Order: sequence, then C-alpha cells, then structure tokens
Amino acid sequence: MSLSTMHPTIPEVSVNELKKHIANHEWSIRHQCYDPVKKPRLAQPLHIQNAFHPNSFGEGLFIDMLQNIARGNHKESGTLRFYIDGKLSPEHENRILHADHTTRNSLQTYLSEIAEALPFGLVINGVERWSESLAHFAAHYFSDIKNLMGKNRTIIEVTLFIGNYGFTPFGVHIDDPYTTVVHFHLGPAAKKITLFSKESFSKLCGDKNNSFNPKKLVKHGVTYTIDPGDIFILPPHYYHVGYTPEFSTGVAISISKYSKAMMNRLILQQAGNTISRQLDQVDSHHITSISLGKWIDDSTRLYLAELHSKANLRHGYIEKSCTPLLMDTHWILNSKFPIQIISEPDRIIIFGRGNKIKLANRTGIRELINAFSRQPTTLRHLHSAANGAVSQAAVALLIQQFEYNGLIIRV
Repeated sequence: MSLSTMHPTIPEVSVNELKKHIANHEWSIRHQCYDPVKKPRLAQPLHIQNAFHPNSFGEGLFIDMLQNIARGNHKESGTLRFYIDGKLSPEHENRILHADHTTRNSLQTYLSEIAEALPFGLVINGVERWSESLAHFAAHYFSDIKNLMGKNRTIIEVTLFIGNYGFTPFGVHIDDPYTTVVHFHLGPAAKKITLFSKESFSKLCGDKNNSFNPKKLVKHGVTYTIDPGDIFILPPHYYHVGYTPEFSTGVAISISKYSKAMMNRLILQQAGNTISRQLDQVDSHHITSISLGKWIDDSTRLYLAELHSKANLRHGYIEKSCTPLLMDTHWILNSKFPIQIISEPDRIIIFGRGNKIKLANRTGIRELINAFSRQPTTLRHLHSAANGAVSQAAVALLIQQFEYNGLIIRV
C-alpha cells in the first residue's frame, strides 16, 4: 500500500494558497510577542472556492470511522455529540456506539435512520484517533503549516460536522484564542458561515459569550456560502455560527498555536497525570533526588517526543490491529509519523503515533531500530541487522509492537 493512497487528496494549488495565507499572517506578527489572550492579532478569513473534489474523501471513510468508534465503544465526554432538533441526545449517541455500521446505505440515509428522520447534527472531535485516512490527511497537508507556526507549540485536531441541523446547535460562539480552523466542505448541500467581530457582537449581545438566537443576528454579520469542494479558513477572535438546513458533511482541521505559557501548562499537566497514575510504582528516594529543573526538562523532552511522533495531532493512534507474521512479509516506516527515540542509560524509549514502547538499552537494539527504514524490509533482514545480538523471536515481537502501534505499514 502506498502512503499517498491512505488519505484524501487536495490539489497542490489549493494547498499552496492555504499555506500562503497562513504564512503571510505569521510573517506579519513575527516580531511581536505572541499572547493571543492579552494581545490578540487579528487574521483575515479566507474562502477558497472549488479547491478540491469532495469525492476524494469517499463515504466509506466515514462509515469505517463510525465502525471503529462503535467497535471500541470509545466514548469520552464531549467527544461524540448527537443533536436532535438542536438539543443533545444521549439516546442517539448510544445508538451510534451500538449500531451495526456494515451498512450499504449512503451516509445520509444511514444517519437519518438513526435520527428517525428528525433534523440532526453529529459532531465528533479527535477523529484522528479513529480514522487512519483523516489522520494521514491532517499529517500530510498540515506538516508545513505546523512548522510555520512552530512545531513545539502547535497541535492539530480533526473534527467532523455532519447533518441537517440548521444553525450550529451551540449557537453564535467564539473558539479559543489560539485556534485557526480550516473547513473542508464536502456537501452535498452548501453551508453558510456567518462571522462577527468582537466589537459588533458586543454591540448586539452585550457581555454575553454566545447567543442562541442566531436567526436575528446573522443579518448583522458577514456571511460566506461554502459550497462542496470549498475551503474556508476561520481565524481565531471571530464570533461565528454555521447554517446547514440540508444534509452535508464537513471536515474541520483545528490548528492551535499555543503561547509558551500555555505549552508549559500542558506539559506539566501531562507530567502530573503520569506521576498520579504511577504513584504506587515510584521510589520516594528517587523523587527527592531529582531537582525540579531536571524534572521539568525531562517532562518537556518526553512531551515533545510524543507530540512529534504523532505529527502534532492532538490524539494518538487507537485503532490497533496486527495480523500473522511471516518471514518475508515486507514493511516500511510510516513516514508521516516519524519515530522519536530517547536513550537513557538502562533503556530506550520509543514514541510512535503517540504511543510509548520501552526497550532495554543493550547491544543490538539500536542497530535493530535503525534497520527499519522507508525502504521495504523483512523479519529476515531485521534479524540479520542485529548481528545475532537479538533473537529472531524478539525481533518478531518488536515488529508486532511497531505494527500494532501504527509505526510501520505492510507493503
């Protein structure tokens, strides 16, 4: 399988226009202190018409994703939301989690049946953990944008908006100040997005953070009609609301560029959660022997290694599978998600797709890891590369771990 066939495709001219728009804004603020909370710098929205072919996404992609969610019953608070007539419906969320997703119906027919023909909206966050196609899509097309914004401070997430829900169920609202959202509209119906500046929204609604009466407000905003195949860039600091009276699907890529203070908070939060989970395994003498500075440095190193291993996607690889191993089966590294390696005196920590693999730091292990490449390789070749220092059974186990965690792909 070629990596290029693993995700939907966008014409290069559209990708370049998207990158140029974001790059121009980044260049304009390059000498300014980045603090979007206290000192927001307004970027302009961008509507790219006829930017891609909606059919490149394919309905099977979304059915497969729903099947992955249901198979693992991966329900986290706020991750999957099903709205009926504009109101959250836990009952219909449950139906999604326990439905038979081997349907031959269209996505529209299938979801309309679950919604009992009522107006509905399905919003799914963190789709990159359940859809290999969309994870690779985001990693591929947003790699340069991530580097433009800063790869140590940028986090990317995939969200789906599906349905005929009319106005966005959560009303006119504003996203967090760090996040730019790039909408890829698939249709089949068009979608309208209305934007308001903070000043105009404040004049209309006072000190409210949102409004659940968008019908009265949209005439005061700037409305864009997003047709199938269009891309729309929604920068931070705009109040906005979508309008989709007829069935459509949209893929939204959120690019969050965090301030240094916010990144430090995320790093320390994850480090604290890790310690909490491992308290019963931690040696108290070891804790007191580590300085605060070293702990922060180590936590930062581990956090960034994990982040880069998943190409800066917010969520790592969940849908894991492994098939029988043969001596002459060929693998290649998943180049969209580069392996990150941290060497310590007694162990080697490998991060791949956000997952952590720990190995003993002994002769042959480093050679074995380095033998994985972007060229097809086999169990026989890898065993030979370790120069007899690692048994064939141990090599096979490592291959299975790599495949299970999405680091390598069979070809």
